[in-house]
Amino acid sequence: MGQKRRQFLIATGALLAARLTHAQERPRVRRIGLLGLNHPENPAAKQLRTGVVDALRKLGYREGENLAIELRYADGRPDRLPALAAELVKLAVEVIVSPGNSMTRVLQRATKTIPIVMVTSGLPIEQGFIKSYARPGGNITGLDNWPTIELGAKGYQILKQAVPQARIAASLGNSKDPTSRLYGDDFRRRVATNTGLTVVGIDLLAAEGLARALDEIVASGADLLFVGIGAGSLGNSVLAAIAAFAVKRKLVSLGFAPSYPEVGGLLYYGIELVAMWDRAASYVDRILRGATPADLPVEQPTKYELVLNMKTAKAMGMTLPPPLMAQVDRTIE
Repeated sequence: MGQKRRQFLIATGALLAARLTHAQERPRVRRIGLLGLNHPENPAAKQLRTGVVDALRKLGYREGENLAIELRYADGRPDRLPALAAELVKLAVEVIVSPGNSMTRVLQRATKTIPIVMVTSGLPIEQGFIKSYARPGGNITGLDNWPTIELGAKGYQILKQAVPQARIAASLGNSKDPTSRLYGDDFRRRVATNTGLTVVGIDLLAAEGLARALDEIVASGADLLFVGIGAGSLGNSVLAAIAAFAVKRKLVSLGFAPSYPEVGGLLYYGIELVAMWDRAASYVDRILRGATPADLPVEQPTKYELVLNMKTAKAMGMTLPPPLMAQVDRTIE
């Protein structure tokens, strides 16, 4: 064999070996989908994306290296969700993360095979998402973290602590939403008995009815506002409008949607957000490693937090009583 041919074969072998080594070193890129209701620039939408990315980073996933996220936001228009869900299915992502019941319902209709991880959900059995908490039985699993009756009662106690002299509380709900119905007439009567408050129920079925609902709150003479609707029901733009109304009226308000303080709401009481994202990320990780959603039990929260939006409190000229301030776990400046 001639010297030139030997040199050629050695060079070719070295090149192939280098390419093989490079291919072996290159990490597999895992592709997940994320479906949200709000505009990408909405604080809650940013929180959603950041929460997912940060939690997955703790498990070794790096966006741009071994993780790609396909984001689809409906810009506050629920009617756009089915088409966006269909896009994610067409892209054949490995897992889809859903931040609320309305997104999960749309995704459930769009695919029976791609795993869906619920981040925030309520009453998943009653909603038809899963068969049982222990054995979901389909392609949906994740977290059920809508506040319980007990947490609802705690929310009213917090409001009463914030304004001890308060006499009337407006309870804003959506009678079409099973999770919101938990805080219906029976619940309000129990709250009235336990706190001495007169609780006025106000129904908000759709964004178009917001102006009427806010007028009803004013007419009720309420000192306090309990926001018992989730962002997945009406969108964060509605929650933001409610929060702005409460600030303008100097109405002390508490919401159970994790995004409520992010869009200007005064108080949030519910699942601890960092724990929520971490647990959701663990589901994504286990599924990417081969676990089947049907066999991954749906978890309920164990950690809760009280969040205060300090900017909102300052805008209202309000200072929480020291005993309540001592209970605040996190503040938003």
